[in-house]
Amino acid sequence: MNKVIGQPGKEASLPVLLGRKQGAPNVAKLRVRMSYPGSVLKFNRAEDAYLSRRAKLQIQAKEEKRSGAESVLELNFELPDPQSNFPSGQIATVFFDIAAGAPDQVVPLKPQAWIDGAEILPDSPTAQIEPGEVRVSENPVFVGCFFFSH
Repeated sequence: MNKVIGQPGKEASLPVLLGRKQGAPNVAKLRVRMSYPGSVLKFNRAEDAYLSRRAKLQIQAKEEKRSGAESVLELNFELPDPQSNFPSGQIATVFFDIAAGAPDQVVPLKPQAWIDGAEILPDSPTAQIEPGEVRVSENPVFVGCFFFSH
């Protein structure tokens, strides 16, 4: 996951990345689950990335409201043909709506993940999970860039 900045009342998008270590066994199924305050973020949609479409990776996303203000998003990625290779790189983009009027804050996204049904533990020698965050700010920093030639 990555870190993004979004304004209240707007949409924020986070890329979902998977990096395969050289020599690691192929992955057939990946499951990711993360919780966040439902009063600040609302899951909008998940879109497959180019690498996922090329590998015909099947993607399912489901948001669940828990007791209190917590929401949980579960993402499932599955190869229809276990003989093909699970893509390495950006496999999806997740879109959240940021609540209108949300105060400036940082919403941490600490995913849990399972590869082929086995949970990836924090000290796993074969896989690493990177947390993400959505920084909610009324006045985000905008960076302009241009190219000039003559």
